[in-house]
Amino acid sequence: ALVAVDQHDIALVREGAEVRLLLDHYPEATIRGRIKRIAERNMEATPAALSIKTGGALATRAAGGGSEQSQSPVFQATVPLSGSPVELRSGLRGVARIESQPRTLGWRLWRWVSQTFHFRTSHY
Repeated sequence: ALVAVDQHDIALVREGAEVRLLLDHYPEATIRGRIKRIAERNMEATPAALSIKTGGALATRAAGGGSEQSQSPVFQATVPLSGSPVELRSGLRGVARIESQPRTLGWRLWRWVSQTFHFRTSHY
């Protein structure tokens, strides 16, 4: 499976982390795997199936040549799947729940504040 990870969450994701996939087509099934690889560069083009414009979850904007580009950097993680309880095929989409490292409440609060409010420093 290919999982799109927003840049705001990439610091929380690591290779070997457990992933639970919940596919739109099979809402009753949970598919498990582990992250094998995380791309070092953000995705240049976003697959059309992942765009909000086609029912996906990523906010995108039109890029040259009719392709879509995510509005914020997104990194691709590869999750090999085996022993799936359902028939898998190319093009299915869903949500990935990725196990992250434990963080303190203070760290989580600071992360929320820094994502919600954009601080600007003034140079006098």
